[in-house]
Amino acid sequence: MKIQRGKYYINSDSLGNVWITEIKVNEKTGKEYEKRVSGYYQDVKSALTDMLKRRVYGSDTVSLEETVAVINDTLNDAINIIKNM
Repeated sequence: MKIQRGKYYINSDSLGNVWITEIKVNEKTGKEYEKRVSGYYQDVKSALTDMLKRRVYGSDTVSLEETVAVINDTLNDAINIIKNM
């Protein structure tokens, strides 16, 4: 199964694993591609939680304000994914 929610896809396989991918654009070629932004989980909630953790831990923020901005942006993306389900 593959459900598109804005620039994200919620994916699942026949074993019931769920993961989230994001549509990105290659700056050199201009072509769209998908990048996995969460691990493989048994439910959407866990995949969304992992997406949040990855963005926060992987960010290059220096100040608390920058970290809060990353968290807010990620939460807004997660809310948009859930709202459209």
